[in-house]
This record gives sequence, C-alpha cells and structure tokens, in this order.
Amino acid sequence: ADPMCGSGTLVIEAALIAMRRAPGLHRSFGVERWPQMMSQAAEILTELKAEAKAQERIPPFPLFARDREEEAIDATKRNVKAARLGHAVTIELGDAMFSPAPECPPGLLVSNPPYGEWLTAGGQKGMKSFYFKLGDCLGSWGWRMAMLCGNPAFESAFHHRPGEARELWNGPIECRLMIYPPGT
Repeated sequence: ADPMCGSGTLVIEAALIAMRRAPGLHRSFGVERWPQMMSQAAEILTELKAEAKAQERIPPFPLFARDREEEAIDATKRNVKAARLGHAVTIELGDAMFSPAPECPPGLLVSNPPYGEWLTAGGQKGMKSFYFKLGDCLGSWGWRMAMLCGNPAFESAFHHRPGEARELWNGPIECRLMIYPPGT
C-alpha cells in the first residue's frame, strides 16, 4: 500500500513485480526496425515475450494506492490503466493522516512522503509536525514500512526507529530509504 501515492509510481512498480511482468513486454524495440535484423528480431522478440507472458501471475496480495488529492488519484488511475494494471490495484481517495489500514492482512507500506518543498506553510517546524502525526497514523497500521525520505528532519520526527536505512538519490535530492519492522 502507498497511502501518499502521488501519480502511482511505487504501487505500479510493486504490481509489476508482484505479477512477474517483464519490463517492456507491451512495447516495441528499435532492433525491430533495423533492416538487417527486422524479421529475425521480430521472431526472437515474439518468442521472448510469449515466454515472459507465460510467467505472469495474478498478484498474490492486494495492492492499494491512496492520496488525498483528486488530481493525484486521477493521475494514478491514468498511469495504472496505461500500465495495464487496472485489475491489480485498488485506488482510493484518502488522507494518510486519517485513513486506517486497508481491510486485509498486514503487508508492506511503501511511500515517498513530501520533503517540504511544496508544503511551505509552517516551514520546517510544520514538516516536523506533519511527520510526527504521519508516524502516529501509519504506525497504527501495524504493517512493515519502507519510507523514502528527502528531508533530514523525517527520521526523528516520524518517531519510529528504522531497522535498516540506506542512502539513495531521488534525482538531485539526497534521500534515505528507511525500513521499519511491523509495530515499531
């Protein structure tokens, strides 16, 4: 589940992994237009795509995308449809600060909470308050969590202790991927 899904990137990637869908399965490749390779490439790619398609499965668990902004939900719906995942992802309008866990067994909550660039009201103090309240709500789910955080204030304000943390980059922004065991 991603309770702050934005355009749905994380839940779409999760669905593709859960379904074992091969990247590029529904697109064409430049090699198909090479004069010396056209028919041979088409034959090989058809065979490879058929093998990959045979490996697909129905996701073994439910996938949820939520956001409080209708524009984000609309974008997620468009992106899920474009990825041919309409049957695999449940998309809901809901605020991460107040929404309970989905009605299913506990799973993995993955999200990329706001870093503060677009939440200017209250400045850094407002972000710390937001992260604290977010920690209360999401912590009540009892799920394992993985949070991609680009604001250094997140870790202490979220008030949960990660079991693991990794440094990553989200474009030019230095981030940390923090993984929290269930119930922390």
